[in-house]
Amino acid sequence: MPSPDESNVDNLVINTRPFVFKKLNPSNSDENTQPTQVKKQNCRQYGTTKYGNLLRVRREVNLKLDSATWILGQCYHNKSSDGSVLQDVSKQLKLDLLSKIWLTYRINFPIIPGTEFMSDSGWGCMLRCGQMMMAQALVCHFLQRDWRVSFDQAPEKKQLHKMILRWFGDSLSNHSPFSLHHLVSLGENYGRKAGDWYGPTHAAQVLRDALIQAKRDHPLLRNICMYVALNGIVFKQDVMDLCLESSVQNSFNSVLKDEQQTPTTDSLYFLKPLIIEQKHSVQPISSLNIDPCRGYDQESIHYDDAEFSFSDPCPSYSEFQPPSFNTVEPVWRSLILFVSVRLGNDKINPFYIPCLKSLLAYEHCIGIIGGRPKHALYFIGWQDDKLIHMDPHSCQPAIDVEKDDFNEKSFHSSAIRTMTFSDMDPSCAIGFYFRKKEEFDHFVEKFPEYTIIDYLLLLDHCSMKKNLDYPVFALVEGKQVDIEKADTPYGYVRSSLSHTNSKTDEDDYILL
Repeated sequence: MPSPDESNVDNLVINTRPFVFKKLNPSNSDENTQPTQVKKQNCRQYGTTKYGNLLRVRREVNLKLDSATWILGQCYHNKSSDGSVLQDVSKQLKLDLLSKIWLTYRINFPIIPGTEFMSDSGWGCMLRCGQMMMAQALVCHFLQRDWRVSFDQAPEKKQLHKMILRWFGDSLSNHSPFSLHHLVSLGENYGRKAGDWYGPTHAAQVLRDALIQAKRDHPLLRNICMYVALNGIVFKQDVMDLCLESSVQNSFNSVLKDEQQTPTTDSLYFLKPLIIEQKHSVQPISSLNIDPCRGYDQESIHYDDAEFSFSDPCPSYSEFQPPSFNTVEPVWRSLILFVSVRLGNDKINPFYIPCLKSLLAYEHCIGIIGGRPKHALYFIGWQDDKLIHMDPHSCQPAIDVEKDDFNEKSFHSSAIRTMTFSDMDPSCAIGFYFRKKEEFDHFVEKFPEYTIIDYLLLLDHCSMKKNLDYPVFALVEGKQVDIEKADTPYGYVRSSLSHTNSKTDEDDYILL
């Protein structure tokens, strides 16, 4: 079996036989003859035919090493700033790509309750893209941005890696809080059901809701919060209120209020490791069987910027004693920020492209979910006029992540795929991760540098005498509820140069 780090392997999908979906109620065959049922069946069959079975085809990597390549804040170039030639840049780039979690269509997973679906082929691409961006945020939180998958990575990091993968497994279990099954269930709150297509906004919303629910069974996730900004507007005070708790007691009470359930001892089985920033000695692992990964032939890369300890999942939580709360200091919870934007009408407005490049080169950016029309993708970088993306449109057999030794190879790929910026659909969601309050404060301070383009600089000939702010999205003071209650119109108005209309982002993701 080829290893997942083959640099020239790209995944094209060819179906050799149709996949048969099992029916929950064979007796209700008359319902399947209705037009809506026939349409859904045809769509499922189309997706299965197009993405059914995997066939690997070799393709040359088309990125140039003499031109800067940006991958989520990391620059790759064969020359340093002083002009000296750098070695192994291509290998480092491919290892960075290989280390990103790749989530694709799956077949033969447990049937989604109340449906006949055993696969998300043909309809789940935007949810998969949202999962990938969420997974990148969790990698940054637990393993940090510079983490690389390797043959002999430290057992503690391997355990955290598998823990994150398990959270996204295609399972009904609470051990997989971000599974497709749970996201589909949460999507019903937004009028979406299994088989429906999602836009970036709804994908972001169900991921946020999944994180809230996950804190019931996964104490490690209680130190993370997620804010979804709609219509391209981030309300700063809402973010601060979300991230800063008045005390640990309030944080714990909010979890109990939202979840109506405390974590159980059994749920902690998968949650022993805890990443900390201070250096401490590594304690032995006793709660999980660690099966070292044997499939990566990349050289091992070690990073010493983080150490691990196997203390209680929460500083104040004990499996056998009630939690104690002795502090009244505000507690900053790491922030995952998704900003839903529309950057044009039917096509992306070219004036936004420099901003997108700037954001993807920003160290706290975790990517963009969007795609091209009718085809959802997860954008992680760029080179020249091309976006670099991860594509969920490969259908792989479902993996049983409940097993301690499940194979993680199918969750990674170093294949490089690109598309031009001009082909990008204007509806997308931009993601960020901020571990510390200082990081978010710095982003607020430098916000114009990342999101506002001087319109005059983009024109070869212009007689206008003043500059126009042209932001990708807005970050404003105050709370959304206060703005909505105000008698006067909201003061921030997008430039008339941005083309927006009443179309929803879901209109752009209808058929693959």
